[in-house]
Amino acid sequence: MIISGINKLKIKEAIKKISQLYTPSLILNIGIAGSTDKSLNIGDIFEIGYIYDIETQKEYKLSNLSDCTLSTSNIAIDKNSSITTQLVDMEASEFFINAKIYIDKKHIHILKIVSDYLDTTIPTKEFVYKLIKNNISTIRLYLDE
Repeated sequence: MIISGINKLKIKEAIKKISQLYTPSLILNIGIAGSTDKSLNIGDIFEIGYIYDIETQKEYKLSNLSDCTLSTSNIAIDKNSSITTQLVDMEASEFFINAKIYIDKKHIHILKIVSDYLDTTIPTKEFVYKLIKNNISTIRLYLDE
């Protein structure tokens, strides 16, 4: 497990480092995301099936099992933006691009926990820890794969 922090460069470096040290059978990204949909609850966890990278305008299909959509941006997106995906983060597209260098995409999973409704304030580490801890049973299902 590596805690990389927020942004594309950090996630790219983390995947490269862990893939040089190990031969992974699964690469799992667990993180937080803002939601465009207020019917989703803070703390809900989702497997991402589709990513749209705002800067490159590229689309990535991850899983046929999930229809949860996510946009990745280099900058914080606020609630006044015209995002059409359910969730928004700052590194999922880069995670997927780099993870598939080392492993087949069917063994790549991205889990995002709703942390806010496009509030540009960065959540505290304690808040993120609590969100992850509250979803540990769902996360374990992927680790036992």
